[in-house]
Order: sequence, then C-alpha cells, then structure tokens
Amino acid sequence: MLALRGGSARRESLELDYDELVHLDAEDLAETGIKKAYDELLPQLGKYVSQPARVVEIIDEEAPRPPPRS
Repeated sequence: MLALRGGSARRESLELDYDELVHLDAEDLAETGIKKAYDELLPQLGKYVSQPARVVEIIDEEAPRPPPRS
C-alpha cells in the first residue's frame, strides 16, 4: 500500500494520508502487472517528483512458470 501526502519540500510535513491510499496486490503485480500499476501511479508520483522514472517490463515467454492454481 502506498499513501503519501506532502507536496512541500520539508520532510517534517510528510505524513501518511489514508484517503490517498493505493492498494497494490502482490499476486496481481507478480502476474505482469507491475508496469500497469506503475502507470496508474504516475499522476500521484508527479506530485512528489518532477520526472518519475520510466519503467519497462520485459517478459520472457519461454521462462518456466508455476502450474495454474486449481
């Protein structure tokens, strides 16, 4: 979960704001959802950094995968 509030350059003003909470599900992220989740966070990140880092997902379709859950 990520929930930050600030906007000011002063560290002491940074506190958790649960109204701005973004839920990140580990299972969804593990199933090639990191780039999608990051892209959804970009507007929020833009409040804290002028140029958020670019994320590139590289998926190896030939890599072994765990069997599907039943």
